[in-house]
Amino acid sequence: DHIHDIVRMVEYSLTGETYALPSPEISADFDVRGATLDMIQRISETLRGADPAQIDEWKVRFDMGGNPMEFPFWYAINGTMSDAIYHTGQVVAHRRAAGLPVNSNMNVFLGQTSA
Repeated sequence: DHIHDIVRMVEYSLTGETYALPSPEISADFDVRGATLDMIQRISETLRGADPAQIDEWKVRFDMGGNPMEFPFWYAINGTMSDAIYHTGQVVAHRRAAGLPVNSNMNVFLGQTSA
């Protein structure tokens, strides 16, 4: 859920929305993984198609209990995206420790699975 919330905050930065801190609980029937991957795809498409001059227009906006805050988009890269990558590594480590091996056909550099 935390990774999902982090990715949502990055997406909001690109769409100009203000990110309100979420409640600590997401419904058990919510497909968090799928929704997170969909957001990552949208973020990727937005960044690939963006004019580099737009980056100054993107802001990370928070609403922390009625206290609005705004930061440059670079804060999302240096903080938020880095945090998501860190937590993804934790998930992988826990999966391996639980005996769930990584697919041997997976190329993590290319993000593809070979046949």
